[in-house]
Amino acid sequence: MALLLLVDANEWLVAADPTGGRDRQYTVLEVPRVLEDDRFRRRLLTPVSDAQIQALWRTYFNPLDKRFRAEIINPVQTKTYKFAANLTAPAIVGQSRSTIDPLSWVRNMSALSDGQRRLLANGQSQQVN
Repeated sequence: MALLLLVDANEWLVAADPTGGRDRQYTVLEVPRVLEDDRFRRRLLTPVSDAQIQALWRTYFNPLDKRFRAEIINPVQTKTYKFAANLTAPAIVGQSRSTIDPLSWVRNMSALSDGQRRLLANGQSQQVN
């Protein structure tokens, strides 16, 4: 739910400002803020044109009692903050514009398969070697 909103907000940012919008995109590390901060969430929802995203927040999440909201938010916060506490993760997913280009690795497979270079990624352990 929060990720859908962030993706839609990022699309709007890039469309509204093709030259600088990509540098101001929101990241996965802002999910807790979307869930916690009503003002921030309203600001993100303003330009959203997707009626389903609007309805999810306005008819489901916003009317929830604070206690029920906490039950929804706490597990997400715990996982996101634990992920953000890892030294490597924020350097990779905490940037508004990626500095990693996996597509170039696919385009240049010979560089990876020359026996000299290796890419090892373990998403479960949050490590890239």
